[in-house]
Amino acid sequence: MEILLHAEYGINVHHVVEIDGKQGYDDGEHIYFIIPVQDKKVKDEQITLSVFLYNQGYYHCTCPILNKSGHLFTEYQQTPYMVIKINQFQRENTVGSGQVLAQFHQIGAQYSFEPQVISSYGKWGNHWIDKLTAFERKLLNDAQEHPNPYNQLIMDCLPYFIGISENAIQYFQESLYEKRYDFVDQGSITFHRYHDNLKQQVVWLSDLMYDHPVRDIAEYIRVKLLEAPNLDSILLFLQDYESVRPLSVFSWRLLYARLLYPIHFYDFFAKKLGVTNSNERHKQLENLLESQEKYERRLKQLFHMKTEDYNIPMVHWL
Repeated sequence: MEILLHAEYGINVHHVVEIDGKQGYDDGEHIYFIIPVQDKKVKDEQITLSVFLYNQGYYHCTCPILNKSGHLFTEYQQTPYMVIKINQFQRENTVGSGQVLAQFHQIGAQYSFEPQVISSYGKWGNHWIDKLTAFERKLLNDAQEHPNPYNQLIMDCLPYFIGISENAIQYFQESLYEKRYDFVDQGSITFHRYHDNLKQQVVWLSDLMYDHPVRDIAEYIRVKLLEAPNLDSILLFLQDYESVRPLSVFSWRLLYARLLYPIHFYDFFAKKLGVTNSNERHKQLENLLESQEKYERRLKQLFHMKTEDYNIPMVHWL
């Protein structure tokens, strides 16, 4: 691949590095990554977002470069590629995670054009219904074709899984009638699954999308509800975030709906579809189900603490 960089981009590589499992090529000033392109429509929109962010000072956000012919995509051995770069030297970000994300959303909301392919803004309800329908069909089919303890455990918890998904969908749909919204509810550049990405060495353009900012807040909190020893880190994160961008009542309702919807289960099932070791999957699912009890308890505690003045309804069985 060093040959491709030199021949098509005029880049002379000093040494090779590895970041997040991806091979990078260092020329002393930038680090370059060669990425295969599967869906050009998706990549076009993510490229536009990444260029906007790079120009706003997010120099650890991968930014594409043009080849010698002035094109973004380069055909190499019958596969289209693009080359993306980050600045090699970056200052350490010592600002709290909440403030970092809020500042990012402030800037991302200035992006003028809503993407068509990678936008989920206003579409959660339909997406969640489609996801539930597809996974219910797939899980039932797998259980019939491959009877084993793992699939039996899925069948045992499937009614709960469907029920909580439907509750979240209904809560989201009812929240759309909430009139207490503000400027913080406009769309912004977000991440597919935000796990403190802005604090990482590289922000990958493939992780970028466009959505309501609450998406990132929820996915950050979701992991903490499952893994953190208590609510302290979540409360600090929310305090930091709201010092820059106070959440509206509408945002709080969306946050509750998204945390209620069991995205972590969907992600687990999707990740395990190709895994053949059913014993390993069975143990991991058992652990996730055990964590879910703690998750629901903490979610209830969190929203009782943070929203008691807003008169926000919550599901009573939590």
